[in-house]
Amino acid sequence: MESNEKVTAYDIVAEVSMMLNDTDFKQGLSRGYYLNAVQRSFETLNIQTFMTAVTRDIPFPEKQLTMDMPDDAFNVREMYLHNGVCCQPGSDMAIVHWKRLYNNSQGGPGYTALKKEEQANDYLYNPWGIGTDMQFDGNPLYWGNIENGLIMFSSNCRKYKYVRIVYNSMGGKIGEEINIPRIVRECITLMTAKRVCTALMARDKNYATMYQAITGQLDAPRTGIMDEAKLTLNRMGTWKRNNYLDRSETNKY
Repeated sequence: MESNEKVTAYDIVAEVSMMLNDTDFKQGLSRGYYLNAVQRSFETLNIQTFMTAVTRDIPFPEKQLTMDMPDDAFNVREMYLHNGVCCQPGSDMAIVHWKRLYNNSQGGPGYTALKKEEQANDYLYNPWGIGTDMQFDGNPLYWGNIENGLIMFSSNCRKYKYVRIVYNSMGGKIGEEINIPRIVRECITLMTAKRVCTALMARDKNYATMYQAITGQLDAPRTGIMDEAKLTLNRMGTWKRNNYLDRSETNKY
């Protein structure tokens, strides 16, 4: 996320409770419910847009070769192995490649996979049918897979002390204080207001009019705040995009 300034869940709660005339929380919903609604709204936007990316270094599970995905992770983008100094020239680092149907969920070096050593050709690990799938062009390969929130690694990954995981986050662990990028503040405010208003309607049908107004402002096709937020997030990354286009133009000559 190329945005720095953040607002807190308490900022959103203050605005939503004012919108719904419930600043004293006497309509049957607690402040905790409001805070939960903010977090759930933030989770939803993260899942829909892949907005938040996180990089974490985790000690490698040397014995079991398996580890749980981070609590707030829902999509792994990249994985690397290193020995604590992975960002210096000449440092020892390796990429973890994905292997089809690789499974060592019981722990240890034994595994099953659709493609194994000296079996059918693998599009990456043994493309010419020679050697084993632990080698590629003379260099060792490190691979793994993810199943039901469990990350599983090949046994040769043990030579490294840490695994660096780059993943999309739901915005934080459940119950953890969250920080919301200011550029999606209005979207999260209306998403939270819609969720809270749904609960308030069960107590007071007069909130139905407010619910319709919030829903129209949030979900209107093309002009709604939700679509505007998604469009803004998709447009971000101008520096990266312009550099990519410059390189593409240069490659034409």
